[in-house]
Amino acid sequence: MTELYSKEGFVFTKNEKNNYSLSFGMENNNIILSKIIDFNLVKLIYDLNNDIYEKVNLKIINDNEATINLLMRHLFEDLGLPQRFSIYILKKHLKKTILHLNHRQSNQKDQKVCQ
Repeated sequence: MTELYSKEGFVFTKNEKNNYSLSFGMENNNIILSKIIDFNLVKLIYDLNNDIYEKVNLKIINDNEATINLLMRHLFEDLGLPQRFSIYILKKHLKKTILHLNHRQSNQKDQKVCQ
């Protein structure tokens, strides 16, 4: 695992070829972040970028884990490049007033994307 970027609790690492992890934490003593920031908010962020993502499917496994399948728009179809997709595993960790969200790309190449 190679750390590519780390600053103020935001860590972006390369696990292996074409496999990356993103981790960050937030702390707020005045607002209960776990009530506001959940997996549906992450889905909303992707949904708002519909110029990039054609389909977004969120599967919530439990309160602390979910998977999200992303089908990107076929931006370079005229150049003969294939349409891209990603499968991410999302994990949420809460310690007192600190919320950590981990976003890791899955190695599952054979899963059907955005059914």
